[in-house]
Amino acid sequence: MTESDWEGDVQLDIFRAGFARPAHVELFSKPTQPGKVPGWGGTFSTEPLLVPATGRGLFTFVGGDEADVMVESFDAVTGQGTFFGLGAPPRALH
Repeated sequence: MTESDWEGDVQLDIFRAGFARPAHVELFSKPTQPGKVPGWGGTFSTEPLLVPATGRGLFTFVGGDEADVMVESFDAVTGQGTFFGLGAPPRALH
C-alpha cells in the first residue's frame, strides 16, 4: 500500500443518499496523460450507515474548499469507502 498524498478530515455529502457526515479521507494523485485533467481519488472512513451510499458527492475541506467526487463503494457496516475525483484535484493535492 502506498502512502497518501494528503490525509485529513472533511465534510462528506453524498447527494442521492441524503448523507452528510464528517469523514476522514486519504487522497492520492493518479497518473495522468498529457493534456488531461490530473486524476485523483482515495479512501474514506465515516460512521456506519444503514443504507448503501454511493454516487455523486462533495467534500468540503476545513477552510471551505470543495471538491466533487464519485463515491464508488461504501461498506455500510464498517463506514469504509472509496471514491474518485471529478474534475481538477483539490488544493490539498497541489
